[in-house]
Amino acid sequence: MSTPTKQTTRQVLPKASSAGSNRRLWQIVAGVGALLLIIGVWTYDAVQETLNENITIGLQTILRANIQSLQIVVDDERAYIRSWANDDEVRTLTEQLLSGQDPDYVRRELTKVVENAVTDDEYLGFAIIDGKGVVQVTNKSDIFLDTTLSPVALKLLGPILSAEILFGRPITENALIEKTAGLVNRPLLLHKAPITDAHGNIIAALLFAVDPKKDFTRILSVAELGNTGSTYAFDEKGLMLSASRFKDQLKQLGLIPDTPDGSAILTLELRDPGVDLTKGKKTTEPRDSRPLTRMAAAAVSGLSGIDIDGYRDYRGTEVVGAWQWLPEYGFGVATEVTRSEALRSLRPVRLAFVGLFGLLLITAGFFVVNSYYLNRLQTEIVELRELGQYSLVEKIGEGGMGKVYKAQHSLLKRPTAIKLIREDQLDETALEHFEREVQLTSQLNHPNTISIYDYGHSPDGIFYYAMEYLSGITLDQLIKIEKKIPAERVVYLLKQICGSLVEAHSQGLIHRDIKPGNIMICQRGGDYDFVKVLDFGLVREIVPDPGSNISQEPGIMGSPGFIAPELLVMKSEIDARSDLYSVGAIGFLLLTGERVFPDSDIDVVLHKTVNASPPRPSERTDAQIPKALDDLIHACLSRAPDDRPASASEIVEQLENIELEKSWTVKNAYNWWQEKSDQISMERKVSRIGNSDMSETVMDIDFGERV
Repeated sequence: MSTPTKQTTRQVLPKASSAGSNRRLWQIVAGVGALLLIIGVWTYDAVQETLNENITIGLQTILRANIQSLQIVVDDERAYIRSWANDDEVRTLTEQLLSGQDPDYVRRELTKVVENAVTDDEYLGFAIIDGKGVVQVTNKSDIFLDTTLSPVALKLLGPILSAEILFGRPITENALIEKTAGLVNRPLLLHKAPITDAHGNIIAALLFAVDPKKDFTRILSVAELGNTGSTYAFDEKGLMLSASRFKDQLKQLGLIPDTPDGSAILTLELRDPGVDLTKGKKTTEPRDSRPLTRMAAAAVSGLSGIDIDGYRDYRGTEVVGAWQWLPEYGFGVATEVTRSEALRSLRPVRLAFVGLFGLLLITAGFFVVNSYYLNRLQTEIVELRELGQYSLVEKIGEGGMGKVYKAQHSLLKRPTAIKLIREDQLDETALEHFEREVQLTSQLNHPNTISIYDYGHSPDGIFYYAMEYLSGITLDQLIKIEKKIPAERVVYLLKQICGSLVEAHSQGLIHRDIKPGNIMICQRGGDYDFVKVLDFGLVREIVPDPGSNISQEPGIMGSPGFIAPELLVMKSEIDARSDLYSVGAIGFLLLTGERVFPDSDIDVVLHKTVNASPPRPSERTDAQIPKALDDLIHACLSRAPDDRPASASEIVEQLENIELEKSWTVKNAYNWWQEKSDQISMERKVSRIGNSDMSETVMDIDFGERV
């Protein structure tokens, strides 16, 4: 092979400048963006403020309407029970009963008279109570007759012989008297009015029992907000006094009994579960330990108010609400609606705002992309020049040390790959490293090693070398197409890789970056699956040239997953067996479809490379692998270099002695390339490499634990 010669460039194209126009474009984008942002934020805030006012007015209106309805019904109920308590026949018969005149007859007559007052479905019954709280007359079970009301009921009713006409809050039937046998746990409302004698003295009280599901709840449902709005009453302990709009849902959530007559009345407490139970979320906090909802806590403190910022209700759903405590009745009333429904009218504005802002981002993105491609085009114009006798055609790769272009020799018209070192890498060390790479690689002429044709540099600081142009796919791309490679093809490829390394190692050179991206298979002289080992950019002399000023160890160099352990711990006794570890890692990948240590965290991969025992390929795949091949790959992956094969020649010898069920031939390779031609073309379009990515990886690592 001829010695590379330095060349000079022809005329360099001038570099255009667009800094001023780009700056103006960005100023326009920034100005328009700021204006749109200000207008959007102002509009959004104005609409939200208006919406909040409307929500406040709506909640207050609904709450007041329901409370006014409640007061109207209360007044009607009071007037109704007063009219019956003042009925002459009721007063006369009650006076006769309390004076002991024929009790059985008087009770029957009283029952006949008062039953006319409780014929509607909403009335559950009536009773006449004397001043001691003893039931004298009732149209219900005889269990109540001659029994005294419980302390709870007496406290609720207040002084029996008072002149007050009471509209009571709900109480359970079995809480009316101490003797509860035969009574049920259904809720009822008690209305009370005084009965007077002929002289105007209060001698007893008339009680009406009303079904709160039909009366109380109906009153509080006169007006509801939207599909999720509800109004309900609750006592000073946060206990629900009216029915819930979400009865079926509450049963599913286990907040009320899942029975036909299950109800939230006197069952459900307004406690915050801490999570939205309606979305399937669970809470481990016992129900009794949960705090009252923010609304209920404020209301039972005697405070009325409104909250449109949002809080969780007894289902954990975020709601907005208004509430008022009614001291004259001893309970509070709240109106709530889910926050999502309340803010629904803000959604179009929000979408418009997002759309406006999205349009701004798209516009800005357009300018960014346009600026990027403009700068890239300028760079391409500068770089697409003639270097010596080579005309650059197109960029086909870029890596850590430089860019790679497809080129053509001006006389031979031979396709060539040209590697240019990056201008920002042009310090003395990089230049010497670049020249050393060319000089060492140019000494290799094995058919499986990429050939170096020429070397040169231009007066304006562009350094380059020319090498053979390859049209094929890397082993990385092969794995994407095939996932796993049969053993006979793996043997076929590894022998060629090791053939290249045999020559390099015999000349005292270590590649140090054997990886799938640096191994290409292509068609050469009618042969398919022809291997080319690329990128000797990290090549190292086993015995360094004493006259060289280049440090042999600029850092830990190689590719994670394929770098030998001794390179990571920077041992001084590094030799050609480091490349054999990489060969084993490639063989493992081809056979199994995955790396030796397939972790996404590079630090973990490097740590395991140094400290963990590698698996066998047969442990990671169900494919049939000859034992001799399995043993060879596992030996190559040994952490200790002494446990690996002694040389690449020894690997070739062992590969040739492996007994295979069938061999991989040139015909097999040809058929595969024809069958996979579409996928190969697609891979080459996705990753326009043509050569390697010419990448160089430098790692500074301290494991803390070394082999």
